[in-house]
Amino acid sequence: MLDILRKKRRSMIIVFVFFAIILVFIFWGVGPGGKRDETGTSQVVATVDGVDIPVGEYSALYKRQVEYYGNLLKGEGADKLLEKLNLRQKTIDMLIERALAFREAEKKGMSASDKEIQDKIVSMPVFQKDGVFNKELYFSVLRSNRIEPADFEKDVGDELLIEKMRETVISEVGATDDEAKRLFEKQSRHIALEYIKIGSSGLIPGVTAAEEEAKKYLEDNGASFMVPTKIKAFYAYADTGEFEKGIKIPEDNLRDYYGKNIAIYQRPGRVKARHILIRPDAKEEDKIKAKKEALEKARKILADIKKGADFSEIAKKRSQDPGSSPRGGDIGYFGRGAMVKPFEDAAFALKKGQISGIVETEYGFHIIKADDKEEEGVLPFEKVKKDIENSIVAEEAGKMAREKMSEVRELLKQDLSPERLKEEAVKRNVKTDITDFFTEEDRDVSLVKDKKLKDNVFALEKGGVSGTVETPGRLYVIKVTERVEKHVQPYDEIKERVKAALRKEKAKKAAEKKAAGLLKGIREGSENFSAAAKAGGYKAGKTDFFTFSQGFIPQLDVFVGDREDLFALKKGGLYPEVVSKEDDFYIFKLLDAKEASMDEFEKKKAEIKENLLARKKEEALKKWLEGLKARSNITINRELL
Repeated sequence: MLDILRKKRRSMIIVFVFFAIILVFIFWGVGPGGKRDETGTSQVVATVDGVDIPVGEYSALYKRQVEYYGNLLKGEGADKLLEKLNLRQKTIDMLIERALAFREAEKKGMSASDKEIQDKIVSMPVFQKDGVFNKELYFSVLRSNRIEPADFEKDVGDELLIEKMRETVISEVGATDDEAKRLFEKQSRHIALEYIKIGSSGLIPGVTAAEEEAKKYLEDNGASFMVPTKIKAFYAYADTGEFEKGIKIPEDNLRDYYGKNIAIYQRPGRVKARHILIRPDAKEEDKIKAKKEALEKARKILADIKKGADFSEIAKKRSQDPGSSPRGGDIGYFGRGAMVKPFEDAAFALKKGQISGIVETEYGFHIIKADDKEEEGVLPFEKVKKDIENSIVAEEAGKMAREKMSEVRELLKQDLSPERLKEEAVKRNVKTDITDFFTEEDRDVSLVKDKKLKDNVFALEKGGVSGTVETPGRLYVIKVTERVEKHVQPYDEIKERVKAALRKEKAKKAAEKKAAGLLKGIREGSENFSAAAKAGGYKAGKTDFFTFSQGFIPQLDVFVGDREDLFALKKGGLYPEVVSKEDDFYIFKLLDAKEASMDEFEKKKAEIKENLLARKKEEALKKWLEGLKARSNITINRELL
């Protein structure tokens, strides 16, 4: 099953170390201190040298991990793969590592300045509008997640401290040319293999499964035959938009809000620009020559523009920025800090309609035109009046909806009939519905489609009533009317399934044993490679050439990217291990090899060193964290995982 993850390794990086989780839990509605249970007592999922990790932080990060990998692996046996990833353990490991790193940063007297915190927040895309930090959006996002700015800024400061600690750990890690060369030689050596395949499916018809054997198999592998938890629910919901009708806000209230929140309407300076980019030819080995040629092209284009050529048309035809050239070079509005410094300085120096000279950046040579320019200042009341009104109306409607849902929640706690509950809900502009039995996998059910609703409903016992659950534009209160816990089905109901699974397992073990015996015979010389395959009736063949970097064997789709010794075999050499892929087993012998090209190495040396350095840094971090764990007193409340 994990072959699927390996296939995706170029599009994803599974690195469970502390620096990969910066701020991941903040936007799940988890404020400082984590969640509390019904008695108000903070639940602690782990303790690191006396420092508690609240269960709220763990739950939020775990949900983010499940959602990420669930989306990534959708449609490919996601549930089983998620189980193999062991995300619960990896999540708590990440939080423990974060706590250890933060403690070490404090011990070393590290700190994050107000400016560093401010710069970090300003750079976060979640607070940007059209690529520029927006104060109104900043406060709005925090408000909607019920996070105080001071708390958020402290969290950002903590994460900056961890990042500084990380940089300290890896600051002396380096990668030499010789190391890069050895890595290239290993990863770029092309090999072709002879193979024998011992499959297990053909052995199944000859395998028996006795009754007692099958019962024992079910007892030992009950999780594979588990019926998931099923729930029936009655729920009420209210669309906040329905409560906005008829709400009128006096203009004096709007002006008062504007005055009290004037900082929100501070507008940073912005430029709306388009550009033409000419890059030096990357294929030209003489870099100085390439730059001169690119500069000369840019000069000719600028001369044409000064003579009256249309900037947009030239950008479409000549600009080498694939993102903006189809739009005539248009890159939209941007503020300070959004572009590289030389580009930004040149753009902000222009007046509306002006065209720059040639501007050099790390990307090449630019010609910039300012289509519009907004000076820094405060947005006038009339321009934001409607936005303020919409915001206050939405807030008032939300309050009204919450009040009504709170009333309905109290009714749900009573032993009222569904008809009576529906009647009372309608009086309050609230709708209701009743479900049939559903599981967490029934994604067509509205209470499962939304992850927040699903988590709430499956946390309830029979008769339990949720709090008000807020989703975009809608509020819910849910009552579980029936609940059947997950359980293993009785043997008599599923015995044929159990026996089939047992036969498959026994056939797999038999195939593995045959493969191991065959490999031993070939290795000791009592069996000839090709003759052994023919005598046993096994499939034999040859692969195309492939490399360690590719990871997978052509034709067979077998992952060997973690078997460096396979790529070090000499011609005719037998690989000393049986390699498995799901229910099949392979024996390999090196057919031929093509050594790596040193000319190719020189071309790719910089990229190889960069990748090697990244890997060495990761290894250094892991080793450092393992050392911290070994010296620390760590306890985990596994009941909460």
